[in-house]
Amino acid sequence: FRLPLLYAVILYILISLVSALLCKINPKSVSEVSHLLLYIFMFACIYIGRRGMFTKWHFYLFLAAVAFGALNGIVQYFNDFGILGIQAFHNPGVPPRIKGTFSNSLTYTGFYGMALFFILPFIQSGKRWFKYIVGGTLLLLATALLLTYARGALVAAVATSFLFVLRQRKYLLHFGLAVVLVAVVSFLFMPELVSRVQIMFSDSHTASTLGTRIMFWTAALEFFWKNPLFGIGPGAFCTAYEGWKPSAEYIEAGHAHNQYLEALSTTGILGFLAFALILFVIFRVLLRSMKRFGETGSHPMVRGAFYALVFLCLASLVECHFSDEEIFNLYSMLIGLGLAYSNCGASADDYMGVSAANNS
Repeated sequence: FRLPLLYAVILYILISLVSALLCKINPKSVSEVSHLLLYIFMFACIYIGRRGMFTKWHFYLFLAAVAFGALNGIVQYFNDFGILGIQAFHNPGVPPRIKGTFSNSLTYTGFYGMALFFILPFIQSGKRWFKYIVGGTLLLLATALLLTYARGALVAAVATSFLFVLRQRKYLLHFGLAVVLVAVVSFLFMPELVSRVQIMFSDSHTASTLGTRIMFWTAALEFFWKNPLFGIGPGAFCTAYEGWKPSAEYIEAGHAHNQYLEALSTTGILGFLAFALILFVIFRVLLRSMKRFGETGSHPMVRGAFYALVFLCLASLVECHFSDEEIFNLYSMLIGLGLAYSNCGASADDYMGVSAANNS
């Protein structure tokens, strides 16, 4: 009860609930607020981490799980007929985009993109065998992320990687060469990705283009100006957009394709500020820990949570990742563990299995 984050979350839930009760165009608006109760999972992870209940074996299990998920997606992409491939075939169409066992490829990129950057700081572990395991997992995650062809997630991944190497004060040359190599390989061997980049600037309103995104964002701003305090109601953007779009020929919009405009239009300025407060509190704790122990001296859990959240916030400029329950579950776990270890240095009992509340 001494965590400022707790009160920021309570404020956000209460404002969202008021907004939902005022909503007139979406009968399910109140139920949209219920997924915010998943923040309880974040506080549970803080408690588990601080009590030393999260051990290195749990982390190994996490590595195995995300590596298997990424491998499943890669095999699915190549349309293998093995046991992995038949778990989740991609929908017919060009290009075949990785979905794994998720409902769509955008959920996949948000989920595994966060996992990639959460794991990334562990590559600096002094144990060679552990580096190999982490390195292999990162390679699978990066490959799977690239094969999703999710343009916003790829840009967010590059930007977050640049921030990582910039804060390390080294690897900048390696980063530049890697970006050039990936760009050349994509241009030569991944024409579907190139075509998806080109279509961003097409004039068609029936495809997911930059122009279409701008329409979503314009609608979100108009909804906000008409309902500035509490917005149009959680989950009401889709219904409101159907009445706003110029004609039935334009594609549907399940959300604003921008988490911040989504919060602004559906919960108003009050909900947006409460949401921003949650992010501010989390970033403040993580950055304070990294400043206290140093970039490489802080706990990998803390750095991992920081870079995972940076990726999620950047990717959410073009999607509504925080509104996705699968992504929100992982977000709650990773951030909870990162906050739990904010009092720990990098040498804390081989990274895990200590009481983070007492270790300094």
